[in-house]
Amino acid sequence: MARGTGKKLVINSTEQAAEFLLNEWPTATNGDRPPVAVSQALLDAYDGRISVERARDAFAAAAREAGILIGE
Repeated sequence: MARGTGKKLVINSTEQAAEFLLNEWPTATNGDRPPVAVSQALLDAYDGRISVERARDAFAAAAREAGILIGE
């Protein structure tokens, strides 16, 4: 995950992913909302309705689309 120019961030949990999504996702800084499907996937994983792996895949796909995913 890219965090500013030349900075990296490793996300290790659904809680960290949710915090990043709400506070640091590129759209969070310009007033747009983060991807709703990813927010829902993280909530569903936290509540045990879907697997953590499925939520991770949704988060990674959205990060890839936003151009902020560095590696998996």
